Amino acid sequence: MAQRSNLLRHLLFTISLAVGALASSIGASAEPLDFSEGFRLGGSFEDAKRHARAQGWQLVPIAPELLGQWQVKGSAQAQISLFVCADKVASVSVFKPEPPRFCRRLLRSYFKLR
Repeated sequence: MAQRSNLLRHLLFTISLAVGALASSIGASAEPLDFSEGFRLGGSFEDAKRHARAQGWQLVPIAPELLGQWQVKGSAQAQISLFVCADKVASVSVFKPEPPRFCRRLLRSYFKLR
């Protein structure tokens, strides 16, 4: 009897994990996240330049000795850098700094008062 009880618990646990994984994957696939700020991975470097110009940004090499490493200048919301290999955008790095803690506290208290 105890063995049947353990088997039933194991089966219910496995089913609940499967249902949870399925539910979370459905929700995640509904809205694809885009962290590339409009730059297409695998796209040409010319397309990346055109996109940067359209946004009012500039692509500047990070350093002469770092071939293929480009930084996006002019983006006020994030620090963006690209890695280009064989005239294709191989990587897009986006860093969005958070406001300092005291600013977050002020914003939280402001919105709680309203």
